[in-house]
Amino acid sequence: MSGGNELPAFDAPLGEGERLPLARVLAIVGARVPGDVIEVELDADGGREAYEVTVLTARDRRIEITLDARTGRIIDSEED
Repeated sequence: MSGGNELPAFDAPLGEGERLPLARVLAIVGARVPGDVIEVELDADGGREAYEVTVLTARDRRIEITLDARTGRIIDSEED
């Protein structure tokens, strides 16, 4: 692609203050909890942004994974 419309690479380093792209967040969650993503929220609790991703597993369990929006580190995982 050319003309300044290129999307960042999936594994491109982040600049200061940037968030992970949603595709990378979903890949991290999918590796941890297989299933269908049914909800994604971006939250800013305690001064840091976090993605909250809810996954419906094959056994109809709802698992919520919370990830740091910048690093992708999993902060919490709980069953709803």
